[in-house]
Amino acid sequence: MPSIQLASDRFGAAPTDTQLTTLGYRRWSVIDGLGRPQSMGWLRPDLVSLLPAEPLPIAAISDLVEALRQTSAADGWRDECFTLCNEAGEPIVDVRHQAVGLERSLFRPLGLFYTTVQLNLVTEQGRVWIGQRALHKAVDPGLWDAAVAGGLTHGEQPQQALRRECWEEAGLSEALLSGLRVLGSVLVQRVLGADGRQGLQREQVMSYGLQAPLDFTPTNQDGEVQAFACVPLDEIWRLWQQGQFNHEAAVGCLDFLMPQPG
Repeated sequence: MPSIQLASDRFGAAPTDTQLTTLGYRRWSVIDGLGRPQSMGWLRPDLVSLLPAEPLPIAAISDLVEALRQTSAADGWRDECFTLCNEAGEPIVDVRHQAVGLERSLFRPLGLFYTTVQLNLVTEQGRVWIGQRALHKAVDPGLWDAAVAGGLTHGEQPQQALRRECWEEAGLSEALLSGLRVLGSVLVQRVLGADGRQGLQREQVMSYGLQAPLDFTPTNQDGEVQAFACVPLDEIWRLWQQGQFNHEAAVGCLDFLMPQPG
């Protein structure tokens, strides 16, 4: 996978440390199982009082999770874990030197780095298949999205996650993925909410491309996509500008398939 790049400014400039501090965010850190301090991210303003200013021992993460269950940070709780990483995207290990998992819905409130995969399914005519997120989804219900997209669950590898999501979301079997190619890896970093105080998204989108098989129409298998459409790239741009397209999916598609002129 090519080195990670920051999302282009046409999707909004990444917040600076000064801007985050002004909004009330606070950096936080842990001491990992090897005794090393690890910078983790930025606490959402309403959660600052839950953590001391000094680094949190990794063994205390479970106590933090229980405390967060009593707050609005628990909205959309998934009972599914992402791998806990430092700000550089490196996994945090416990005293047994094993990577630590954390409830995925807490990653944005805690400003944590996480990784997702996305497939841009393109037809011979250069149109792109997109999917509309089901209304019961915890994040961005009803918005348009890539035909295939999802997060790496704890311990999962990118290709493993992508192939799982290809089947679950679009009905793409292993036999149809022989032309799969890497497009690149882009970092989406932005504050959430109208006031910028609802959490920090630090998401690495690993973007892949595939020419859609002839006469293929995506078919959802897991109930998380309510409709599909096949559109030109400028329609994705228009939908994103109107707030009808998932932000990171637009970045993971357009930054690679429709680069900025000049």
